[in-house]
Amino acid sequence: PKLTGKIHVIMGDADTFYLEGATRLLKESLEKLGSDAVVELVPEKTHFDLLSPELRDRVRREMTSTFLKHHPDRR
Repeated sequence: PKLTGKIHVIMGDADTFYLEGATRLLKESLEKLGSDAVVELVPEKTHFDLLSPELRDRVRREMTSTFLKHHPDRR
């Protein structure tokens, strides 16, 4: 329960360090546990070209939104 809404993993499915296999297993395990974790494998992206301007902006928006939801006095 303490991790509800707090796990977000984004990585390329062609990871340069071959971490996509472990990430797939993590996703499957979390789904079996009924977790709400978000695990995304981005097609054809490696460890070094995953963070596009669009993804960076999306992550920034999501983090800002979550922060402001929990700290409304910071608006």
